[in-house]
Amino acid sequence: GLYDDGIKVKPTKPIDWTMASQLSDPTILTVRIVGLGHTLTLEGLPADTTTVADLQRLIANDTGLPACYQRLVSRGLKFDNDSLTLTQVGLKDRTKLMLLHSELFAKEKQGFQELQKLEKEIDDLQQKIEQQAVESRLASELVTRICCHLDEVDIQGSANLRQQRKDLLKRAEALDSPSASSTTQNENTESAS
Repeated sequence: GLYDDGIKVKPTKPIDWTMASQLSDPTILTVRIVGLGHTLTLEGLPADTTTVADLQRLIANDTGLPACYQRLVSRGLKFDNDSLTLTQVGLKDRTKLMLLHSELFAKEKQGFQELQKLEKEIDDLQQKIEQQAVESRLASELVTRICCHLDEVDIQGSANLRQQRKDLLKRAEALDSPSASSTTQNENTESAS
Protein backbone atom coordinates (compact mmCIF):
# COMPACT_ATOMS: atom_id res chain seq x y z
CA GLY A 1 0.00 0.00 0.00
CA LEU A 2 0.97 3.64 -0.16
CA TYR A 3 0.89 5.70 3.04
CA ASP A 4 0.14 9.42 3.14
CA ASP A 5 3.83 10.25 3.57
CA GLY A 6 4.74 8.57 0.26
CA ILE A 7 6.35 5.45 1.74
CA LYS A 8 5.41 2.27 -0.07
CA VAL A 9 4.90 -0.99 1.80
CA LYS A 10 5.14 -4.18 -0.19
CA PRO A 11 4.43 -7.32 1.82
CA THR A 12 6.29 -10.58 1.02
CA LYS A 13 7.65 -9.45 -2.36
CA PRO A 14 11.37 -10.29 -2.56
CA ILE A 15 13.88 -7.62 -3.47
CA ASP A 16 16.68 -8.12 -5.97
CA TRP A 17 19.53 -7.37 -3.54
CA THR A 18 22.13 -7.66 -6.32
CA MET A 19 21.17 -4.29 -7.80
CA ALA A 20 23.90 -1.71 -7.37
CA SER A 21 23.13 0.59 -4.42
CA GLN A 22 25.16 3.34 -6.08
CA LEU A 23 22.46 3.78 -8.73
CA SER A 24 19.92 4.87 -6.12
CA ASP A 25 19.86 7.99 -3.97
CA PRO A 26 21.72 7.12 -0.71
CA THR A 27 19.35 9.36 1.28
CA ILE A 28 16.29 7.33 0.18
CA LEU A 29 16.25 3.85 1.68
CA THR A 30 14.61 0.54 0.95
CA VAL A 31 14.41 -1.63 4.06
CA ARG A 32 13.21 -5.21 4.40
CA ILE A 33 11.68 -6.30 7.70
CA VAL A 34 11.39 -10.02 8.50
CA GLY A 35 10.22 -11.79 11.62
CA LEU A 36 7.29 -12.89 13.78
CA GLY A 37 5.56 -14.29 10.70
CA HIS A 38 5.83 -11.03 8.75
CA THR A 39 7.84 -10.05 5.70
CA LEU A 40 7.51 -6.53 4.39
CA THR A 41 9.50 -4.11 2.32
CA LEU A 42 9.48 -0.37 2.94
CA GLU A 43 10.58 1.71 -0.01
CA GLY A 44 11.22 5.43 -0.31
CA LEU A 45 12.24 6.07 3.31
CA PRO A 46 13.99 9.46 3.58
CA ALA A 47 16.97 8.48 5.75
CA ASP A 48 17.62 12.00 7.06
CA THR A 49 14.08 12.68 8.29
CA THR A 50 12.57 9.25 9.06
CA THR A 51 13.04 8.41 12.73
CA VAL A 52 13.12 4.99 14.36
CA ALA A 53 9.65 5.86 15.77
CA ASP A 54 8.40 6.54 12.21
CA LEU A 55 9.80 3.19 11.06
CA GLN A 56 8.13 1.40 13.98
CA ARG A 57 4.82 3.17 13.22
CA LEU A 58 4.96 1.90 9.63
CA ILE A 59 5.71 -1.62 10.88
CA ALA A 60 2.83 -1.36 13.38
CA ASN A 61 0.44 -0.26 10.60
CA ASP A 62 1.30 -3.36 8.59
CA THR A 63 1.73 -5.97 11.33
CA GLY A 64 -0.63 -4.78 14.06
CA LEU A 65 2.20 -5.03 16.60
CA PRO A 66 2.45 -1.72 18.51
CA ALA A 67 5.85 -0.02 18.48
CA CYS A 68 6.36 -0.55 22.22
CA TYR A 69 6.33 -4.33 21.62
CA GLN A 70 8.78 -4.23 18.68
CA ARG A 71 12.48 -4.93 18.88
CA LEU A 72 14.41 -4.28 15.67
CA VAL A 73 17.77 -6.00 15.17
CA SER A 74 20.40 -5.62 12.46
CA ARG A 75 24.15 -6.19 12.48
CA GLY A 76 25.67 -3.81 14.98
CA LEU A 77 22.83 -1.27 14.85
CA LYS A 78 20.99 -0.03 17.93
CA PHE A 79 17.35 1.03 17.66
CA ASP A 80 16.94 1.94 21.34
CA ASN A 81 16.43 5.69 20.82
CA ASP A 82 13.28 6.15 18.75
CA SER A 83 13.94 9.86 18.16
CA LEU A 84 17.10 9.18 16.09
CA THR A 85 16.85 9.30 12.31
CA LEU A 86 17.72 6.29 10.19
CA THR A 87 20.93 8.06 9.13
CA GLN A 88 21.90 8.66 12.79
CA VAL A 89 21.32 4.98 13.57
CA GLY A 90 23.57 4.02 10.65
CA LEU A 91 20.92 2.26 8.56
CA LYS A 92 21.99 1.76 4.94
CA ASP A 93 19.96 1.16 1.78
CA ARG A 94 18.73 -2.42 1.27
CA THR A 95 19.24 -3.39 4.90
CA LYS A 96 17.37 -6.38 6.29
CA LEU A 97 15.98 -5.93 9.80
CA MET A 98 14.76 -8.67 12.11
CA LEU A 99 11.49 -7.93 13.89
CA LEU A 100 11.32 -9.49 17.35
CA HIS A 101 9.20 -8.98 20.44
CA SER A 102 10.54 -6.51 22.99
CA GLU A 103 11.08 -7.37 26.66
CA LEU A 104 7.94 -5.37 27.44
CA PHE A 105 5.93 -7.71 25.22
CA ALA A 106 7.00 -10.68 27.35
CA LYS A 107 5.65 -8.91 30.46
CA GLU A 108 2.37 -7.78 28.85
CA LYS A 109 1.79 -10.65 26.42
CA GLN A 110 -1.28 -12.14 28.09
CA GLY A 111 -3.13 -8.82 28.37
CA PHE A 112 -2.15 -7.80 24.84
CA GLN A 113 -3.40 -11.08 23.38
CA GLU A 114 -6.69 -10.83 25.29
CA LEU A 115 -7.18 -7.30 23.94
CA GLN A 116 -6.37 -8.48 20.39
CA LYS A 117 -9.03 -11.18 20.69
CA LEU A 118 -11.60 -8.63 21.87
CA GLU A 119 -10.57 -6.24 19.08
CA LYS A 120 -11.41 -8.99 16.59
CA GLU A 121 -14.83 -9.39 18.22
CA ILE A 122 -15.39 -5.63 17.86
CA ASP A 123 -14.32 -5.76 14.19
CA ASP A 124 -16.67 -8.70 13.52
CA LEU A 125 -19.60 -6.99 15.24
CA GLN A 126 -18.93 -3.74 13.38
CA GLN A 127 -19.01 -5.62 10.09
CA LYS A 128 -22.32 -7.29 11.02
CA ILE A 129 -23.84 -3.94 12.00
CA GLU A 130 -22.69 -2.33 8.73
CA GLN A 131 -24.22 -5.22 6.78
CA GLN A 132 -27.37 -4.92 8.91
CA ALA A 133 -26.97 -8.60 9.78
CA VAL A 134 -27.74 -8.06 13.47
CA GLU A 135 -30.71 -6.41 15.23
CA SER A 136 -29.98 -3.30 17.29
CA ARG A 137 -31.09 -4.96 20.55
CA LEU A 138 -28.75 -7.89 20.00
CA ALA A 139 -25.93 -5.56 18.92
CA SER A 140 -26.42 -3.56 22.11
CA GLU A 141 -26.21 -6.74 24.22
CA LEU A 142 -23.07 -7.85 22.38
CA VAL A 143 -21.46 -4.44 22.90
CA THR A 144 -22.25 -4.66 26.62
CA ARG A 145 -20.75 -8.15 26.77
CA ILE A 146 -17.57 -7.00 24.96
CA CYS A 147 -17.25 -3.99 27.30
CA CYS A 148 -17.56 -6.30 30.32
CA HIS A 149 -14.84 -8.55 28.91
CA LEU A 150 -12.63 -5.50 28.28
CA ASP A 151 -13.09 -4.43 31.90
CA GLU A 152 -12.00 -7.91 33.02
CA VAL A 153 -8.66 -7.78 31.19
CA ASP A 154 -5.83 -7.56 33.73
CA ILE A 155 -3.65 -4.69 32.55
CA GLN A 156 -1.13 -5.22 35.39
CA GLY A 157 -0.69 -1.47 35.84
CA SER A 158 0.57 -1.09 32.26
CA ALA A 159 -0.03 2.32 30.64
CA ASN A 160 0.18 0.66 27.19
CA LEU A 161 -2.50 -1.92 27.95
CA ARG A 162 -4.65 0.70 29.71
CA GLN A 163 -4.58 2.91 26.60
CA GLN A 164 -5.32 -0.01 24.27
CA ARG A 165 -8.25 -1.06 26.47
CA LYS A 166 -9.54 2.51 26.60
CA ASP A 167 -9.39 2.81 22.79
CA LEU A 168 -11.23 -0.50 22.37
CA LEU A 169 -13.91 0.54 24.86
CA LYS A 170 -14.51 3.72 22.84
CA ARG A 171 -14.76 1.69 19.62
CA ALA A 172 -17.19 -0.77 21.18
CA GLU A 173 -19.35 1.95 22.73
CA ALA A 174 -19.49 3.76 19.37
CA LEU A 175 -21.13 0.64 17.90
CA ASP A 176 -23.98 1.08 20.39
CA SER A 177 -24.56 4.72 19.45
CA PRO A 178 -27.86 5.79 17.85
CA SER A 179 -26.19 6.38 14.47
CA ALA A 180 -24.83 2.82 14.37
CA SER A 181 -28.26 1.29 14.84
CA SER A 182 -30.53 4.00 13.47
CA THR A 183 -31.73 1.98 10.47
CA THR A 184 -32.95 -0.86 12.65
CA GLN A 185 -34.61 1.56 15.09
CA ASN A 186 -36.38 3.32 12.21
CA GLU A 187 -37.68 -0.01 10.96
CA ASN A 188 -38.98 -0.84 14.45
CA THR A 189 -40.80 2.54 14.76
CA GLU A 190 -42.38 2.16 11.33
CA SER A 191 -43.68 -1.32 12.13
CA ALA A 192 -45.11 -0.11 15.46
CA SER A 193 -47.20 2.63 13.80
